[in-house]
This record gives sequence, C-alpha cells and structure tokens, in this order.
Amino acid sequence: MKVAKVNSGNNSVSFGRALGPEEMKKAYQTSRDARAALGFKDGSSILVLPSDKIPKTQDAPTLKGQLDSFLGYVKNILGINSVEIVGDVDAQQSATIYDTLSEQGISVYKKLGFSEPDKLEQSVRDLAKSSYGIRIEEAHKYTPEQLTLIEDTFKAAKGEKFDPKMLIFDAHKDGGVFDWSKPSVSDKFKGRIITGSSDWANNEGGLWGTASFHTDRMGIPQGEFVHGLRKKGEASLWDIIQDTSGGSQFAKGQGILKDELRPVVELSEPRVFAAAKRADVAMSKHLYKHFDDLIPDANVDIAGFEAAYNASVQKGYADNWFDSLERVMSARGLDKTQSDLYSRVVGFRNAIFAKGATTAADLASSATEEINSSYSDVSNIVIREAERRKAANAALEALSDPLPKNNFNKILDTARKNKALLAFGGVVALSAVVIKTMSSYNKEIQEKSQIATPKSERVLDKEA
Repeated sequence: MKVAKVNSGNNSVSFGRALGPEEMKKAYQTSRDARAALGFKDGSSILVLPSDKIPKTQDAPTLKGQLDSFLGYVKNILGINSVEIVGDVDAQQSATIYDTLSEQGISVYKKLGFSEPDKLEQSVRDLAKSSYGIRIEEAHKYTPEQLTLIEDTFKAAKGEKFDPKMLIFDAHKDGGVFDWSKPSVSDKFKGRIITGSSDWANNEGGLWGTASFHTDRMGIPQGEFVHGLRKKGEASLWDIIQDTSGGSQFAKGQGILKDELRPVVELSEPRVFAAAKRADVAMSKHLYKHFDDLIPDANVDIAGFEAAYNASVQKGYADNWFDSLERVMSARGLDKTQSDLYSRVVGFRNAIFAKGATTAADLASSATEEINSSYSDVSNIVIREAERRKAANAALEALSDPLPKNNFNKILDTARKNKALLAFGGVVALSAVVIKTMSSYNKEIQEKSQIATPKSERVLDKEA
C-alpha cells in the first residue's frame, strides 16, 4: 500500500508494502483518538459479515489463522469493534469463530428473528448468554409491550454489564418507526437505538438518510441510531455509485452531501461519491458496515480480503476509514483545533491510498516491469559504487518505518527467484544491484522507525 522508491541517478525501482505491525497499532489508536475527539468515544462500529464469506475448512488452526489475520486488519485499519455474522454458521466452526472474535476483543451481535410471543422471552435469554448484543429484526412488528419484554429480559440477563447500545431495534422506515407529523421517531421507538440507512430516498430522489436527517430533521440524539450505507435488501454500494442517471442518488444526492461535508467537495465521479457517502455515515456515533461494501468492486472472502482491499483502495473504491475520518474532522473544524491529531489521520489516510504492490510476488513483478519499461537500451545502464550508495540513502529516506525483517527477506527471495523474468542481461544486473543494495542496508532501514506525516491533500478529490 505504501511505496518506497530507490533512486540512483535516472534509475529507480519502487518497493510497495502494507503497514507494519507497529503502524497498525498506531493506526488503531489514531482512529480511537479521532472518534473520541468527535464525541464518539464509546461508539459501536459493527461489521455485518455473511457466514459464506468464512471459508468452510475443517482445519481449526487454519481457520483461526485466517480469522486472526482478517479481524486484526479490519479492527486496526477500518475501525471495526463489533461483528454480526448473518446466515448459518457451520456447527464445527462455531467455537473457533466465536473464540477468535473474543480473543481479538471484538464484540458479537446476533439477530433476534421475529419470534412467537410464547417463545420470545426464552429466545432473548438464550441470545443474551451467547452474545454481547442483539439486533431485533423487524422490530416494527412487535407491540410496545413485547418490545418492553425484550428489553427487560435482556437487561436482567446482562445485569450490571448492560449497555443500551447492546439492543438495536431494526425497524423498517415505513413500519411506523417515524412520526412524520412532528417529524420525529415514533413514541414506540423513542429512547431506543434504531437502525438508519443513507440509501433511503424521497420521491424526488434526494437523500434523506444522511447523518443530519437523523439528528436535525428527525431530532434523534446521537447514540440513538446506528448508521450505515444501506440496510439488508437495499442496493449494494457498487450499484449505487455506478448509477449516474438523472434520478439516481449520484445525481440527486450531491447537494445534500456537499452541505454535510463542509467545505464543499466536488462529487465528480463514482469513487468520490462513495467516499462522501462513507464520510457522511462516519458523522454518526454508532455505525454498521456490510462486508461487501468494504471492497465494492471485488467478490472475496476473508482469506483473500487483505490483498483485494489493498488493490481496490489504490483505485479509490475500497473503504479508506481514515479518509472518512479526515473529511469529518475537516467538516467539524478539527483540522484547526486538533491539528496534531488531524495530521496523524491524514498520514494514515495517505499511507493507505499510496500506490504499491500488495504481495511479495506482485512486488517482484512490478519492480521487473518498471525496470523493463524504464530503459529501452539496457546496454547503456551503468551503476557505479557511488550510485549504489546514493540509492541506499534514498531508500532510507523513502522508508518511513521498519519493514519486518522476515517479510523483507521474503520479498528479496521472491525478487531473486523472479530474476529470470527480466528480458535483458543488463536489466538483470540492475535488479541484482538493487537487491544487493537493499539487503546491505536492511539493518539501517529497520532502524528508521518514525511514520511520516504527508501533506494534507485529498488523493481522490484531486484525481477526480
């Protein structure tokens, strides 16, 4: 995701890489600090994960490794602190899945499907034992008395650990959740946490599921709604941003989102529109995100998530959480009042957007392609000792923090194995020199451990 470029005179080779373990920890803390500065310190960020996105393997250690890698990534990079798995979980995998979620410090939500009255109390009690919180599906179908029964039963089961955000009432917008005569939340759901969607639109096609729709127009206090891009059954983010016709959200919703995200951003194409919608949702305390919307242009499971995410975010489609935080902080004026924190957010946003290879094999291949495309007459390539030193010094400046040694060596090994792919003998020599140079100064590179703070400029807005 991030690029380190080795320069030597007119010669250069780019080495891309993802954030290292220490950077991941700093990213996690920066995200928490930014949310706290926005007044959302204890907000939920729920990932809605379909069960079919978890590989069906009977090998528990392999599954645990995949889950650890995936959950650590979405927690640190995307701010996820809770998960609801939708669909049936394989019985043999259930213990591994939920134990790993617990070990990662990820809270578990489960769905309470519409239940018959005589089974309702026991259903709630069972779910309270096996989860952190529950989402009451089709909550508008319950009577006020039944909703009170759900609350009282759940509170009794949780005791002193109960927190209001543990209960999410998922009522349909046309099912009596709103009182349009006031307008406000209906008495039935007042004081309860409901779900909201930025996909909602009125008859004119304009968005009315924005953050300000909930807080300003409907008078819902922050913390009493969970905000997302779309609810179950609504159009995917990919479908929404690809539709630029006259009556689409893209065409009709731009003015509203511009007002939300002051100063005005020009929503000139689908990627920027997606970024603006994500930022608008991030203006709310409690959030939910659908797995498929994290990488809207790819269909992957958790095992292939990181590589697919890295590739998509470089194209501007994947969810860059720090881009959303930066936009919200700027709209709220925190770029001025919390400038140090804002700079940290910008640094991680730019690091995630930066171009670079996403795997060791891609890295070796991209370096090869760059060398081949850079020199039409390889016979003229001569790298002297002084230039090798210059290349190493440039590498030290470009690498803003240490690449873990084992990963670094894997990349070098892969590059060495792929030398045969180089078309010309002179290019092979250049590649070997670069590898030797990088290896020689590996120790120096690893001693450089500070993350850079790039200038504050929105990558997507400029590209658009």
